[in-house]
Amino acid sequence: MTDDLKYSLGAVLSALFAAAGLILTEIAVRSLSVSVVEIAVGSNYVAGTMLLGWSAMRGGHRWTGWGRADWFRLVAGSVATFAAGFLLLYASIGLVGTSKTSLLGRLETIFIVLLAVAFLKERWTPRHWLASMTALAGAVIVNFDPTAWSLDFGWGEGMAVTSALVFAAGIITLKSVLNRHSGPLVTGYGLMIGAVVLTPFLPALQGTATDVSTPIVVLALLC
Repeated sequence: MTDDLKYSLGAVLSALFAAAGLILTEIAVRSLSVSVVEIAVGSNYVAGTMLLGWSAMRGGHRWTGWGRADWFRLVAGSVATFAAGFLLLYASIGLVGTSKTSLLGRLETIFIVLLAVAFLKERWTPRHWLASMTALAGAVIVNFDPTAWSLDFGWGEGMAVTSALVFAAGIITLKSVLNRHSGPLVTGYGLMIGAVVLTPFLPALQGTATDVSTPIVVLALLC
């Protein structure tokens, strides 16, 4: 099996697992009345433990030799991606469903490109334009109501778009750390940090996904 084929299969499997996770999240929130913060905390702890264990078995569990800047970026990126971003994503799924949230999440492509150009000094190419316009067109189409000839945009849609922006900011923040350290190790640490940050909010956020308390906590995390 060639490296290109391995990467392609990895991308496909990643998309399948992500889709399954989002669908299970919608089932848990809407049918089982599980709060979004419980899902975020539980999934982060489980996934973080698995990745750190995998890194340990492969000998990539070392955390020594990290600079202060790496730790700062790890914490900042983890809070954005694995705490605020996940909480916004799951809350959006509870409000508007998996399909709409996933399509709006494609705006993450635009945000990543813009942030990479602004902060990582990457070049803006025709491919960037094409990817950005495609993502933007999809977001507009999925929110367009042909019967009223207007855009349908509420709390759930706003959370989905904000989640995409927060994810993009977290990815850009973590990029330099991922360039210097093991990907599974960094991701495992990030998931655990996100879980630890959200755990204190568990007693206060036991309601449904439509409770106003969830966006309030998200805004507090973003600040």
